[in-house]
Amino acid sequence: MNDRWSSTGYGHGHAKRRRARPGLFGAVTEVLARATAALLEADVLVGQAVIDADPEIDEQIEAVKRLVWDKIDSERPTGPELRYLVSILLVLPN
Repeated sequence: MNDRWSSTGYGHGHAKRRRARPGLFGAVTEVLARATAALLEADVLVGQAVIDADPEIDEQIEAVKRLVWDKIDSERPTGPELRYLVSILLVLPN
């Protein structure tokens, strides 16, 4: 496993995965909550803040996708490791 992969927290090791996941998925959850509040309260400023945050989240998602595909391309994993990597791609927000 290369350093770039392991430094993101998306490599082997449950503790690393637990630390990394809340960053991206926590950000998505927070943005969805803020978007819901903005709609329910007709708050234009909060709505704009949600829109403004979208490119940053999209960049994070794309970075994780690149890391997964780089690992698949460079290491040609099989079995459980490949299933794990594919599961990451499947659960990433679109």
